[in-house]
Amino acid sequence: MFDNTQGAMAIATDSPSSLSSLAQAWAKRYITTLNTTAVAEDAPEVVAPRLLSELRNASIKAWQRTEGFLAAEMIRHGIAAELVDPWAISKDIHDIYQRTLKLYQDHKSTQQMTAKVASAISEVRARYTAADPRVIGFVSMQFHHTGLLLLEAAPESQRGILGSFFKVIDDHLYMPLHRAYEAAANYDYDAPALQLVRHLLPKAQRSPLAFVSVWRHSTPNTVVLAVL
Repeated sequence: MFDNTQGAMAIATDSPSSLSSLAQAWAKRYITTLNTTAVAEDAPEVVAPRLLSELRNASIKAWQRTEGFLAAEMIRHGIAAELVDPWAISKDIHDIYQRTLKLYQDHKSTQQMTAKVASAISEVRARYTAADPRVIGFVSMQFHHTGLLLLEAAPESQRGILGSFFKVIDDHLYMPLHRAYEAAANYDYDAPALQLVRHLLPKAQRSPLAFVSVWRHSTPNTVVLAVL
């Protein structure tokens, strides 16, 4: 015989209160899905591909700014034009940003990012300072303007973490950090020489900043091309 017990129970569960509960559960799930989608728009795995697609255009615009700002200084300081190759500089900075954005996309920390790209940045710095250390000014400015353009294209919620990634590159371009690390590796961690460096370094940072501040006020129309 046909058993109507299950059918009756199914019909019984379709009461107004049950339907209301189902509707509320569905609405809650729908709203949660919408919120998840909104958050995902700012996620690194979404933002990074967008910035990578903007990178080429940003590199071109950045060089226009760099050349416009430093062209006269190159002549005034007597920097040989053949040492400043716009295509090579733009490509090197483009490649570094490309690697950095992919690490950002993979949710790497700034420490992990440093370990991955520090040697490449050091090689770029060494190459452009070999013949004339002042050429690094063009490289650094190309990096600076490219970064500004990328940050403008990024969601505001992601500019902080991206800025911290770009700051790592900035530090390695301006300072011979890789050489300093190699020199420090020749000493034990508790060696007196390294203890002295750790003690003096925070104090030493204030002196260049004070010097640059005074120098800029006394010569406001001069561009600095000298590097460490």
